[in-house]
Amino acid sequence: MDSTNKAENKVVDTSLLKEVFEYEFETVKMLYNDCMENPCYGDSAYYAAWYTGLKAEKANRPIKAVENYLVALNYMRFEMSTYEIKLSLGRAEIVAGNVDNGLKYLLEFILEAKADMQDERLWAMTEEGKKELSYRILFANRLVEEFK
Repeated sequence: MDSTNKAENKVVDTSLLKEVFEYEFETVKMLYNDCMENPCYGDSAYYAAWYTGLKAEKANRPIKAVENYLVALNYMRFEMSTYEIKLSLGRAEIVAGNVDNGLKYLLEFILEAKADMQDERLWAMTEEGKKELSYRILFANRLVEEFK
C-alpha cells in the first residue's frame, strides 16, 4: 500500500508504518495486560492510554490515536520516563498527515532512547531491555529516513 508524503509529494511505502504498528500493538498489549493484573497508578494509566491509542489507530482513527498518545505522554510513571510513547505518537502523526510533527516526535524518541540506554544508574535497563529498545530505535530511524 502506498501513500503520498505531502511534505515532498513523493510516493512512500506504508508497509513500514504497518510493520512498526503491529510490533508496538502486540508489545503494548502485553504490557497493558500485565499492568492491569498488577496495577501501579501511573503505569496503569499510561499503558491504558497508550493501548487505547493503538486500538484507535488500528480502527484507522489516527487523530484519536494521537489524542490518546498525548494523554499517555503526560502521565508520571513509577521510576520511568514516558518517551517510549513518542514512537507511536510520531507514527500516528505521519499517518494523520502531520509529517513534520511526526518526525519531531520520532527524533525525540531516538535521542531519549539512546540516552536511556547509556544510563548507568542502579536501575539501568537489562541487556534484554536494551535489545528491545535498540529494535524500536531501528524502527524509528527507518521511519525518519522514509518520511524526511
